[in-house]
Amino acid sequence: MEQVVRETVPPEELGHYPRQYWASLFGPQSRPQRLSYLGSLDGEILVSLKQNHQPTQNYVEELRNKLKTRFPDMTFFYQPADIVTQVLNFGLPAPIDIQLVGHDPKNADIAREIQQESPHS
Repeated sequence: MEQVVRETVPPEELGHYPRQYWASLFGPQSRPQRLSYLGSLDGEILVSLKQNHQPTQNYVEELRNKLKTRFPDMTFFYQPADIVTQVLNFGLPAPIDIQLVGHDPKNADIAREIQQESPHS
């Protein structure tokens, strides 16, 4: 996945986080004090961009297409970098958290339908 970031974002636009271009965090042992939500099959890549970079949304769209093609069995989403969204999410890495509870067999179908309609999946 880091290679896809390298292929997508020009090196001259990458900033430092804090001493490298990005921080890759995979699994609960990576930073358990802050990322307690990170499970053994979850990961997070934080990319730092310099001040005069191309619009972030361009990179998000390009990465979304490339990652979906190269890793079709995985789910990706892009958390906004603004502090307001992060505070409203209580530090959770998802803008909206939907949970289906109960033993109704239709729940799996409903979950798939929600995921297919999501522009961020």
